[in-house]
Amino acid sequence: MNGRRPLIKRYTLSGCLALCCGTVPAAWAARPLVTDDAAVLDPGQCQLETWVQHDPRHNHYWVVPACHVLEDWEVGAGAARLHRRGGSGDRTNLALLQAKTVLAAPEGGWWRLGLAIADEFEPARGLAGTWSLNLPLTVDLRGDRLQWHTNFGWRRERLGQPAATWATALEAALGQRVALTVEAFGIRGGGAWRQLGVRYALLPGHMDLDIEWGVKAGSGSRERYYAAGLTIYASPP
Repeated sequence: MNGRRPLIKRYTLSGCLALCCGTVPAAWAARPLVTDDAAVLDPGQCQLETWVQHDPRHNHYWVVPACHVLEDWEVGAGAARLHRRGGSGDRTNLALLQAKTVLAAPEGGWWRLGLAIADEFEPARGLAGTWSLNLPLTVDLRGDRLQWHTNFGWRRERLGQPAATWATALEAALGQRVALTVEAFGIRGGGAWRQLGVRYALLPGHMDLDIEWGVKAGSGSRERYYAAGLTIYASPP
């Protein structure tokens, strides 16, 4: 399956969106990972991913469908509602467009390299939002049971300056249904995050549940967040 892990037959890809309104590098990831993996959906395959995230300033509600298109591309388009916490009641609508492909995956090899591009924006302001480009690399350390993902990328917020992004993660299979992820990621000049996640296959090959906990450290402050998501995916008959 194009390098996907057979333990849980389908690991999803999604846009990892702003934890605090655009402060986290946008990336495609196999939830609960923020760090991207170098793989795409199989030909004819689609998925629907939803998640809720809570951080000190906002509650996030996301829906992101994606499908395999053309020869080796995965394309997604998502929407979100952000509610500001603290009684102000402010709400922000966000949208996401993203595309991903595999640049290199040697036959029988132990590594894969991908390319992902994304635009996260407020529909009322047009497509000029936060643009990002990411190069994910996946290395099999112990076959499909233990994998290392690393990302190097670039992003530019609306009316902002370009900044480099980075991410690294370990992903381990625990039994036939459970996977554990540990990672760190950040943006140049914007601090760094650490995150722990768990994925459980409710219906192997059809539905996954994920939960993650994270913390941002830097500039003398710490911000904690948590999220939970559900992914439903379907393959051609």
